[in-house]
Amino acid sequence: MFLHAGLWHLMGNMLFLWVYGVYVEERLGPWKFLGVYFAAGFVGSLFYLGLGNGVPCVGASGAISGLMGFTLIAAPWSEVRMFFMLHERQFADPNLKSTFTLPVWFLLGMWLVFQWVLGARGGTNVAVAAHLGGFALGAGVAAFLRSAQCRGTSWYLEPAPASGGPAATRRLKKARLTRRSVPAEEEPTRRHEVVLHGLTPEASPVAVIKLLMKHCFLSPEIAKERVDAIQASEPQPFAFDTQESAAAFREDADDVGALCRL
Repeated sequence: MFLHAGLWHLMGNMLFLWVYGVYVEERLGPWKFLGVYFAAGFVGSLFYLGLGNGVPCVGASGAISGLMGFTLIAAPWSEVRMFFMLHERQFADPNLKSTFTLPVWFLLGMWLVFQWVLGARGGTNVAVAAHLGGFALGAGVAAFLRSAQCRGTSWYLEPAPASGGPAATRRLKKARLTRRSVPAEEEPTRRHEVVLHGLTPEASPVAVIKLLMKHCFLSPEIAKERVDAIQASEPQPFAFDTQESAAAFREDADDVGALCRL
């Protein structure tokens, strides 16, 4: 898992680790992330050996594939930013460049098809079996962590809300940008206060963090600190400039199991 066949092999794995590993580590934390990472690499290697191939195998691709499988099940709606460049002499503009985003489910779906075709053809020096084994482990772990058996534990993954996905992410970013662009002295005075004073046993801290990010425009780090304080029995006040926004916050708080009062 720490040896690679060359610089390009290493760089390719590090690129995929950066893209998908960041999401998994943010959801699980560093130590649980490492557990999933090494488990995927180990299972991918066992899967490779189980096919009876005695050729030595190097690279972290099985572990990286586990992170990809985890992301596909945990957040198929998330987006990956892509960069496209075409260089052809016959074009009037020899350098065509563009950036765009694609959903994870599409990218990893195409990747799975490619791996399946590559393995079916045979005669390749790519350890496809290790890729698929690690991917299956990561996907299985994510599916288990989203199940009812893990609800109420620190491992539980909050399923994507119906209103979530790329559109919700863009709305949140736009709202934050608008808020930052208003000078502090010009911001309206917030008068309607709602206090979160606890969580129900069924509540997911991740869902409450998303609630604070959506309604209060807090960063993930600050939102997590406020939720930790609530869990430590330290009520947290949140103020809103209109009664409608405060009511919407209370309604969403009830839906995710956060206890609030005026």
